[in-house]
Amino acid sequence: MKTTQQLKECFTWTGGKFSATFDVDLAKDLVKILGQAVQPTTQWTVAMAKEALSFNTEQRDPEAVKAADCTKPIIAVQIWNERTTRHEMLIIDGWHRIEKFAGEGIGTLPCWVLPPMCAESLIIDGALPKESTKEKEE
Repeated sequence: MKTTQQLKECFTWTGGKFSATFDVDLAKDLVKILGQAVQPTTQWTVAMAKEALSFNTEQRDPEAVKAADCTKPIIAVQIWNERTTRHEMLIIDGWHRIEKFAGEGIGTLPCWVLPPMCAESLIIDGALPKESTKEKEE
């Protein structure tokens, strides 16, 4: 298992009922491996970006936001939300792009969405809430 010091890139989420650090490098590898199954499955609107930013109030480097490439897809993983009883997307890569996109408000922002079964494998520290990786019931 990698430590956060060994990773080139990781993302830590603390909020709601869980705290976890995700391996962004592995997420990028999974996107490459899964290919067409996750190829930009969602096009984010400005409203979606602004809503996401309301949950992640972390201060980002203004120069990094300005340099962000909004043509490059963000990466999300689906996790189960017990409160809403549905899968929701947790953004693990692309917060600078989201902030730039929300400010510019032009077009849509592509997003690769990894399935719930990938969530647990991306965690290097912490844990997801109970049943967060369960598949959608048909």
